Amino acid sequence: MFINQNIMKKLLKTAYETTGIKMQKTIEGIAVIDANMFKMEIPEEYMNNKTKAAIIELCGELPQHQAKIYSKYATEETGEIIFENIAEQWSKSTEEYEETHLQVDTSDGTLRVLQCHDGSKLFIASSIAAMIDNTKVEVKSEETLTGDGRRVENYVIWCNNTMALKARVRGPLWSGEHRMLQKIGRTDLKWEFE
Repeated sequence: MFINQNIMKKLLKTAYETTGIKMQKTIEGIAVIDANMFKMEIPEEYMNNKTKAAIIELCGELPQHQAKIYSKYATEETGEIIFENIAEQWSKSTEEYEETHLQVDTSDGTLRVLQCHDGSKLFIASSIAAMIDNTKVEVKSEETLTGDGRRVENYVIWCNNTMALKARVRGPLWSGEHRMLQKIGRTDLKWEFE
């Protein structure tokens, strides 16, 4: 899994204490973990023990066939299907966004700037960008590296042969931030930092 487990655990804990974590397991055995800012779909056979432990520590169990939302206040069945087949969405997209070294502090937190080959920019939560870590890929078990994220509507998706991760695109909240980000949008960041 191309995930930094420590950062993932912190993000799951934040979701558990605020919006809650939605989880479900498909009939095919794909675990779906939706933490509001991001969603992961992982076939059971590829979910490592650290991920399982982090989920059990917060939620008390691994994903079940019935979708549930877990929070520090309550656990309840949702009755909804939260599986989206993120890997298929990723395979249909051709709009690749590369992570830059630029972070922007906004009133809604720190955002990481991603740039497409055509120069367009996207912003995601910096904590999500930090969670994506190809050094955690288990190459000896034939896991592949994830490439650049691909845009699908208002999300960026990263995928390899063991999991898919979908993160919400973020934006500026007030006009001063919006003007600053428009100016950044005119700069080719790949050239600035290489």
